[in-house]
Amino acid sequence: LFTMNNELVEKESEKLAALALKESSGDLQGAVDAAYRRTLGRKPSPSERDYALTYIEKDPARMKELAWLLFNLDEFLYVR
Repeated sequence: LFTMNNELVEKESEKLAALALKESSGDLQGAVDAAYRRTLGRKPSPSERDYALTYIEKDPARMKELAWLLFNLDEFLYVR
Protein backbone atom coordinates (compact mmCIF):
# COMPACT_ATOMS: atom_id res chain seq x y z
CA LEU A 1 0.00 0.00 0.00
CA PHE A 2 1.31 3.44 -0.94
CA THR A 3 1.11 6.12 1.75
CA MET A 4 2.30 9.70 1.82
CA ASN A 5 4.69 8.79 4.63
CA ASN A 6 6.54 6.16 2.66
CA GLU A 7 10.23 6.31 1.81
CA LEU A 8 9.64 7.32 -1.82
CA VAL A 9 7.70 10.45 -0.83
CA GLU A 10 10.38 11.36 1.72
CA LYS A 11 13.13 11.03 -0.91
CA GLU A 12 11.17 12.99 -3.52
CA SER A 13 10.48 15.73 -0.96
CA GLU A 14 14.22 16.03 -0.37
CA LYS A 15 14.87 16.16 -4.12
CA LEU A 16 12.22 18.82 -4.73
CA ALA A 17 13.51 20.96 -1.86
CA ALA A 18 17.10 20.75 -3.11
CA LEU A 19 16.09 21.53 -6.70
CA ALA A 20 13.90 24.48 -5.69
CA LEU A 21 16.68 25.93 -3.52
CA LYS A 22 19.23 25.44 -6.31
CA GLU A 23 16.97 27.07 -8.93
CA SER A 24 16.46 30.07 -6.67
CA SER A 25 20.11 30.36 -5.60
CA GLY A 26 18.99 29.90 -2.01
CA ASP A 27 16.37 32.68 -2.07
CA LEU A 28 13.49 31.25 -0.04
CA GLN A 29 10.71 33.17 -1.81
CA GLY A 30 12.10 31.99 -5.14
CA ALA A 31 12.38 28.45 -3.78
CA VAL A 32 8.73 28.50 -2.70
CA ASP A 33 7.72 29.73 -6.17
CA ALA A 34 9.84 27.02 -7.83
CA ALA A 35 8.39 24.28 -5.62
CA TYR A 36 4.82 25.35 -6.44
CA ARG A 37 5.61 25.59 -10.14
CA ARG A 38 7.14 22.10 -10.21
CA THR A 39 4.40 20.41 -8.19
CA LEU A 40 1.27 22.30 -9.20
CA GLY A 41 2.28 23.94 -12.47
CA ARG A 42 1.59 27.44 -11.15
CA LYS A 43 2.91 30.15 -8.87
CA PRO A 44 1.57 30.31 -5.33
CA SER A 45 -1.05 32.94 -4.58
CA PRO A 46 0.16 35.77 -2.34
CA SER A 47 -1.52 34.15 0.68
CA GLU A 48 -0.03 30.73 -0.17
CA ARG A 49 3.43 32.29 -0.50
CA ASP A 50 3.06 34.11 2.84
CA TYR A 51 1.89 30.91 4.54
CA ALA A 52 4.79 28.93 3.07
CA LEU A 53 7.39 31.52 4.09
CA THR A 54 5.93 31.67 7.60
CA TYR A 55 6.04 27.87 7.76
CA ILE A 56 9.68 27.76 6.62
CA GLU A 57 10.69 30.36 9.23
CA LYS A 58 13.76 31.45 7.22
CA ASP A 59 15.21 27.93 7.51
CA PRO A 60 16.09 26.39 4.14
CA ALA A 61 16.08 22.93 5.76
CA ARG A 62 12.30 23.26 6.17
CA MET A 63 11.83 23.27 2.40
CA LYS A 64 11.69 19.47 2.58
CA GLU A 65 8.62 19.67 4.82
CA LEU A 66 7.03 22.25 2.52
CA ALA A 67 7.65 19.94 -0.44
CA TRP A 68 5.95 17.10 1.46
CA LEU A 69 2.97 19.38 2.15
CA LEU A 70 2.71 20.29 -1.54
CA PHE A 71 2.72 16.60 -2.49
CA ASN A 72 -0.21 16.12 -0.11
CA LEU A 73 -2.41 18.87 -1.52
CA ASP A 74 -5.59 17.73 -3.25
CA GLU A 75 -4.49 19.81 -6.23
CA PHE A 76 -1.40 17.61 -6.61
CA LEU A 77 -3.10 14.29 -5.85
CA TYR A 78 -6.20 14.52 -8.03
CA VAL A 79 -6.73 15.40 -11.65
CA ARG A 80 -9.66 17.75 -12.12
